[in-house]
Amino acid sequence: MLYFGGTSDGAREVCAKYCDMFLMWPETEEMLYENMQDLSERAAKYGRKIDFGLRVHVIARETESEARAYAKKLMSRFDPVQGLKIKGRAQDSWSLGVQRQNLVREMSDSEGYAEPNLWTDIGKARSGAGGCLVGDPDQIVHKLNRYMDMGMRAFIFSGYPLLDEAGYFARYVLPHLPNISMPEFQGRRPKEKPVTPLTNRPLR
Repeated sequence: MLYFGGTSDGAREVCAKYCDMFLMWPETEEMLYENMQDLSERAAKYGRKIDFGLRVHVIARETESEARAYAKKLMSRFDPVQGLKIKGRAQDSWSLGVQRQNLVREMSDSEGYAEPNLWTDIGKARSGAGGCLVGDPDQIVHKLNRYMDMGMRAFIFSGYPLLDEAGYFARYVLPHLPNISMPEFQGRRPKEKPVTPLTNRPLR
């Protein structure tokens, strides 16, 4: 199964023609849905259908106020000058995808929220995925269900620090989410184990 990320016109065509999963960065629901419609139409020209995924950070806490307080703590020592320097070191810092992340942040309110529970300040000091879902368990699950209702089938989650946030996510969110195997869902899992150097190499 081939995941693909790319926002340019050429990248979208490659994904539509060859890939299984178009992986997006967090934007407003309207922007995400427009992306999905565009890629679906492009794939249809090749007689194909593709699935969609989202790469996003998460801050889940028992209450929304706790989650928002931690988001503020993360950025409490943020230095805008140093943040730009750090962000500029990444090779993709001026890609179309990052520019779209910057646009979403410019659309946000004074606390960095582009829409309910979508916080964008996390992208001030990093290139790449620049949005974070912030809220209590019900809010996070509600947001993820909205994404799934739109047609998203895969998610890549992260947080800062990763292990701590993974623990919160496992406690508050994961038990309320469906889990499937995308290769099985798409009918791409081979019935027999393929013969390759990696699967059949003798142990040393």
